[in-house]
Amino acid sequence: PLTFPPALLPAVAEFVVRANYGLHIGSFDLDLEDGSVQFRTSVDVEQDEDALTPTVLKHLLYHNVITMDRYLPGLQALLEEGVTPTAAIAAVEAE
Repeated sequence: PLTFPPALLPAVAEFVVRANYGLHIGSFDLDLEDGSVQFRTSVDVEQDEDALTPTVLKHLLYHNVITMDRYLPGLQALLEEGVTPTAAIAAVEAE
């Protein structure tokens, strides 16, 4: 997992907000205490526990991993190259 220093938290927060805006399933979370970023996906099966099938779980996990893989280079660019959040999102979403 990537952990960002306090000085980069405003840029990471902007990146997360920009990334989340276009997502239909899941969202990025930023822990302001330790600077860690995660991607969260979920499914509501409270009303129908039989809806939680292996196929549903497979698709949920697949979407989670694919989305994190897509946006990880942008997060790394913030940390390692000092690019702006706008540039990092533009580069990720252009692919």
